[in-house]
Amino acid sequence: MKTVDKKILIGFGVVMLVGIIAVVATLQSASAPSQQSSEKDRETAEYWDAVRSRRQLQAEERLATLRSTGMLRRLDVDANQAHVDPALWRGSNIETKQGIARFLAEHCGQQGSTAQIEIYDWMSGRRLARYSRAFGWRTD
Repeated sequence: MKTVDKKILIGFGVVMLVGIIAVVATLQSASAPSQQSSEKDRETAEYWDAVRSRRQLQAEERLATLRSTGMLRRLDVDANQAHVDPALWRGSNIETKQGIARFLAEHCGQQGSTAQIEIYDWMSGRRLARYSRAFGWRTD
């Protein structure tokens, strides 16, 4: 072989070696962000799990308060119905009633039912009010 041919072959070999090194380096750097991405996804999932747990705990505390004060006598999530003490209901202002109805509707929605509620007088069974995101607050 001529010296020129050997130099060309050596040059071609060096170019190929640099190309292979570049491909390997690219593949390694491509896998590193994936690991970082999966770590970030895991941290994000843990964060939202903690938020959901905190919200669930707050909802349970609020339900316990409504029950312990006697305002909420019965809650049927599947039927989207709440039965309240009529004297306490009548004695509450409109903002309190709407807040209770909105909370109960959202609670029903989070429990797998629809996000709406019908509020009934615990003693007479008469419907007092209803709330849904779609139609808002209504009194009967």
